[in-house]
Amino acid sequence: MALMFCLLIPIAGLKAQVATLDQTLQFKWRGTPVATIDVKVSLPVPDHQALVSSASPPSVWPKTLIEVTGRTKGPLRLVEDYRATVKYVQLDATGKNAMTLIGQDNGESEQRKIIFAPNLMPKVSIFKDSTANKALQPQAANTSNPLSAFKLMLESGINGRECAAQIWGYDGKRQYLLRLEPSEAGAFLAESSADGKLLEGEIARRYGCKITMYVEGSQNAGSNSEPSMFGSLMAALWPFGGGDRELSFDFWVIVNLDEGSAIRLMFNEIQVATPLGAIVGSS
Repeated sequence: MALMFCLLIPIAGLKAQVATLDQTLQFKWRGTPVATIDVKVSLPVPDHQALVSSASPPSVWPKTLIEVTGRTKGPLRLVEDYRATVKYVQLDATGKNAMTLIGQDNGESEQRKIIFAPNLMPKVSIFKDSTANKALQPQAANTSNPLSAFKLMLESGINGRECAAQIWGYDGKRQYLLRLEPSEAGAFLAESSADGKLLEGEIARRYGCKITMYVEGSQNAGSNSEPSMFGSLMAALWPFGGGDRELSFDFWVIVNLDEGSAIRLMFNEIQVATPLGAIVGSS
């Protein structure tokens, strides 16, 4: 009876200080390695109240909330040898943030830093790219850091909300519509078990979400029509094909019932839809 009671406690209602994720995923297409992604996340929860509290001391800023490092592997490196680290950095308590990128595209260095602030146009302070001489001019003040879509998805999972949002992402080189919605497999996730993943005193909930980047309405400053590998988090996970780009995320939200304990996030699998079949990422 006590176990049943614990399982009914809403994860979003627990007063955890932070949600963390630290995981390396290997992406394969038909068994062939194509990329490795290292993901590190540290998100205040619930609803990132720590970020908007006026009581937060100035010394906590800036703070890296998300860091993603990707690199191509296997035969794919013969045509696209790329590695990059992309970060979402919170700059102050108002929601001001930055996207930073440092990478190498077939031996040529790439670097970007873009500042995003509420109700203001994004400001590009650093832009060095192998296929574009200058940054794309953003078209709207409500354009967001592309890593915001990833952040919104994780926060929805942490707080037990439906995966549903839409933003315009901007990475300095491209602007594109990003939409979050429940994954098709989401209805079956609740039936799955977290056996083998839990420590003593932990409970878990599985969460599914799909993020789509749409071609229609997108803009590109580069000389090539396709985004370079790992140019941003969204570009990082679509190694092949044109058209709309779709990722399905399947992850666990793991909570220790001790008040104040951190929430652990863990990916079960990430599937990248391509015309040639799915690319699957897992640990």
